[in-house]
Amino acid sequence: MLRFPTVAQCEKVLTTIEKTYPAIVEKQPIGHRLFNDFCNSQNDFKNCVEFLRLVNQYDLSIEEKRKIAQQIRDEYLKPGKMENGNDRSVGNDRPVGHKKPLTVRINNQHFFERSL
Repeated sequence: MLRFPTVAQCEKVLTTIEKTYPAIVEKQPIGHRLFNDFCNSQNDFKNCVEFLRLVNQYDLSIEEKRKIAQQIRDEYLKPGKMENGNDRSVGNDRPVGHKKPLTVRINNQHFFERSL
């Protein structure tokens, strides 16, 4: 018969479990699925999940890197891009006149650079 561990045993395990994003979302498939389901249920996070999906696709791609990079740039890194009334670009919360260059690197490869 299945018996559950005691509360004391559970407390010991609780202190040994790593509770970081990489440990829960990246290393555990169920954590990844739960994270995606949660983000897709929140309107503010749907674009973030799609962005992460494209970046992951870029990392795993061998032949279509340029095409995926251009899609990421066009949809998320250009200021003023609108979809359903939501600005999908990254970095548009910077003050007007801010000219610090934005460089995005993925796996230490130069991906995109422009002035904001």
